[in-house]
Amino acid sequence: MNLTPVPLEIRGGVPVLNFEFTDLPIREFDLPTPPPSAQHHIALPSPMILVPKKDGSFRPVVDYRKLNAVTIPEPFPIPNLRLLLQDIGSGNLVFSTLDLAKGFLQVPVAKESRPLTAFSTHMGHFEFLRTPFGLRNSPLTFSRLMSIVLSGMINDQVMVYLDDILICSPSVSEHEKKLRQVFERLASAGLTINPGKCQFFRSELDFLGHTLTSNGIAPNQNKVQAVIDFPRPQNQKDLKSFLGLSGFYRPFIKDYGSIAQPLTTLLKKDVPFVWAKETEDSFLQLKALLANAPVLAFPDFELPFVLTTDASSVGLGATLHQKVNGKLRPIAFASRTLKPAERSYHTTDRELLAITYALRHFREDPHGRRARAIEVLAEYDVTIVYLPGRQNVVADALSRAPLPSPAELQACKSTPSLLALLNVMKPEPLRRC
Repeated sequence: MNLTPVPLEIRGGVPVLNFEFTDLPIREFDLPTPPPSAQHHIALPSPMILVPKKDGSFRPVVDYRKLNAVTIPEPFPIPNLRLLLQDIGSGNLVFSTLDLAKGFLQVPVAKESRPLTAFSTHMGHFEFLRTPFGLRNSPLTFSRLMSIVLSGMINDQVMVYLDDILICSPSVSEHEKKLRQVFERLASAGLTINPGKCQFFRSELDFLGHTLTSNGIAPNQNKVQAVIDFPRPQNQKDLKSFLGLSGFYRPFIKDYGSIAQPLTTLLKKDVPFVWAKETEDSFLQLKALLANAPVLAFPDFELPFVLTTDASSVGLGATLHQKVNGKLRPIAFASRTLKPAERSYHTTDRELLAITYALRHFREDPHGRRARAIEVLAEYDVTIVYLPGRQNVVADALSRAPLPSPAELQACKSTPSLLALLNVMKPEPLRRC
């Protein structure tokens, strides 16, 4: 791998960099001096930049963009935040959140992959001994690790999003029991939490930009205030930032897609950036609706759902409800703008399109994939016979990434070693960095 080195710009941050280095799991090394014929075999260090924090201090971050461009992605999914919040379900009265200390840095880097994490500063060349932020596979590997450590507990009053863990229970006694179980799993894997960022036994708490209570989910007020205080966009970059902030909470805003349509139109390449009355109205309306956003109820999967849909000349909208104490409470809103071809549809066809859009949106993805697979299989007269991977070597090798076997997973549960868990994963060297 031949990557061109980029000079480091400290910009007055040398004392900060010196201080931060004392807290990083890194090792210093000297760059080898290979003969000219071997230059292309040397992995050159990545540059480091200083990113300002909210408190005025700086965080050193390695720019791994060139390394990430040639990295094979780890075949493991990041949790879907919308589905994760819906899986909390109704009936929970007690909440706690856990923050894993330093997140990815708790995961060791394979010895053969450490040179790939190398970076340069004014103090020398260093490489990480533990997984740094910024690598393409850092969040994917960490998600895989957490799925192993908390196997059998996730989505059973325990929700995990990377290094953030949510525990929710209907009673204090049950909550204490669940917390102990999570602590035991984390301890057995050698993972530690940051007590200063944890919240315990709360009836209301913030989690991933949302406020959770027994009544449901609401937008975090600090995030909402940031949207309300957002200045009028002066260019496409500003507008993208606003739509990114407000769009994060689109499940709380009825007909978000249609309302935001004048704004999203300005993002098209062939449309000049002209701030007209309709864009100003759209901008202010989104702020007002988010400022008065409803609390979305947690779904109760024992009760029927009520789905209402609507279609206009510019977009589709849908609301998912459930009847709670005789009143319809919103579970979520969904919306999108119409595609150019769809705008020529007859009114009846647009209404039908809104129904199919809503059903697909609110149906969990795994169920949709299974339904499509069953539909294909129904066309054939087939008998499905299970063959273990060891008896189905060729197809197994072609179809899967190296994942742990049930026996190896069981071995992990009886060992306190985090390295044992990572060894079970068996990722290729580049994927482990």
